[in-house]
Amino acid sequence: GGGGGGAGAVGANSVGTGYGIGGAGGNGTASSITGSSVTYAGGGGGGGYSGTSTGGSGGGGAGAEWSGSANGTSGTDYYGGGGGGCSYSGDNNGGSGGKGVVILQFTTSGTSYSQTGTYDTPDTSTVSGKTILRWTGSGTFVLSSGTPDVEYLVVAGGGGGGGAANNTNASGGGGAGGMLTGTISSMSSATYTVTIGDGGIAGVADLVGGDGGNSVFSNITATGGGGGACNSNKVGRNGGSGSGAASASADIGGSSLRTVGIIPT
Repeated sequence: GGGGGGAGAVGANSVGTGYGIGGAGGNGTASSITGSSVTYAGGGGGGGYSGTSTGGSGGGGAGAEWSGSANGTSGTDYYGGGGGGCSYSGDNNGGSGGKGVVILQFTTSGTSYSQTGTYDTPDTSTVSGKTILRWTGSGTFVLSSGTPDVEYLVVAGGGGGGGAANNTNASGGGGAGGMLTGTISSMSSATYTVTIGDGGIAGVADLVGGDGGNSVFSNITATGGGGGACNSNKVGRNGGSGSGAASASADIGGSSLRTVGIIPT
């Protein structure tokens, strides 16, 4: 099976024919919004026969091989990694996609704010004078005073790897969640919604992996990754990053769909 796309690179084709290795997942993209460089949104590796394929850097799950567990590895939560595809030695499962994340960075002085949901505050020792908030569960960001420039990172949930039934084709890796970055200048006081996209469910038997859920900050939407293909539906699904195709001649992976909203002033 082909590798799922990542935020920084397309997924790779499988290596060899007949008894080959699934394609590697596409690598993700690094962000230093938390003060250190972290890579997010790696694609899942495709399923194969003679060896495991690697997931893309940034949380992509590895694809399975025939002689191993034959089930794909799940993408990493809060990195938006795609799930790995599975092999075809039995009724095998792909890996589930990793959940998304939303991170904000803004100047602390002169700003009053609050937040709800599941969140933490990463180490800010390398970004003096800044507040960093990282959501791993949906909630809100309430800006009550000040007009800070707010840097954001929004990563959607990764797609699940495809499933495979006995003696059918190996499955494709799930695409990484879409990853959006930018800065909102002079942000206005208001309540802003934060939504964390779930990872796509793992494909089972001969079923496509589930698409990842969208992650949202205000009206900035990162699209969930496409679910990995399977024997009965060999073409990869579109998403924030497209998924890999199943192992069959001339089938193609999914395409990337990236959208961003405009913050109202």
